[in-house]
Amino acid sequence: MTQKLRTLVIYWEDRFRKESRHQVGKVESGKIILEIPVTLGGLSNETWEEIAVVNPQLVLLELSKDPRLNLTLLRELQQNFPGIPVLAAGESLDSAFLIEALRLGVKEVLSKPLTTEAVQHAFDRVQRQSGAAGQAKEAATIFSFFSCKGGSGSTAISTNFAVSLSKLSRKKILVLDLDVELGDVAGFFGLKSPNLWLKKTQKARFSIQLRFLEPSLPIRRQELISSLSATVFPREQGHSQERLRYSLLYCRQNTTTSSLMPQVR
Repeated sequence: MTQKLRTLVIYWEDRFRKESRHQVGKVESGKIILEIPVTLGGLSNETWEEIAVVNPQLVLLELSKDPRLNLTLLRELQQNFPGIPVLAAGESLDSAFLIEALRLGVKEVLSKPLTTEAVQHAFDRVQRQSGAAGQAKEAATIFSFFSCKGGSGSTAISTNFAVSLSKLSRKKILVLDLDVELGDVAGFFGLKSPNLWLKKTQKARFSIQLRFLEPSLPIRRQELISSLSATVFPREQGHSQERLRYSLLYCRQNTTTSSLMPQVR
């Protein structure tokens, strides 16, 4: 069965949102997973985090009448999701804008109002180019280890479980240490300086950057284990439920690991 492209719709007018929902609903190769309204102020950091959680494979973007706003939004898209294909829908676009838009990831420009045939052909071409017609990636399984007090062995159990699971399954394992006070998962794996995979934003929030996740994690390749140290979570920021929820959901949906094992106290 052909996998449907997970599609993000970014729109200026609610009429386009309804039109997109109607037309994409008829397309065999795509499905809408999130609809985001955009204003003159652009998209907030919170909105980019929300988009990161669902991990879209394609963006259907309604173009405004101001080319500068469109190019700014396209640059932000490529900054947050490098290489993501964009289908842009607009009217009366000049050649200079189109050339710059193509450089910023726009694969095709659709005329408004959208037609089922045009949307279907555009989705099919993007799917062929991206090779997304294969099997859908299975979300990782989460195993959580926690204890009511320090020194009870949750770190030892979780790290040894990770090693045993990797040897039995021969799949990659990601261990997340969420104990910001006494977390020592990195030490159990003999790692000294884990790199950050979270980027602080101007509003002291965190934006998940998937493209930095795998290369930055210290990996014990012989055991197929990656470890994310608790030191990447600044203590002064605390652990909000929202941040943890975004982090775990995003890891589960986007990493290539077979299991995620948060270790919390």
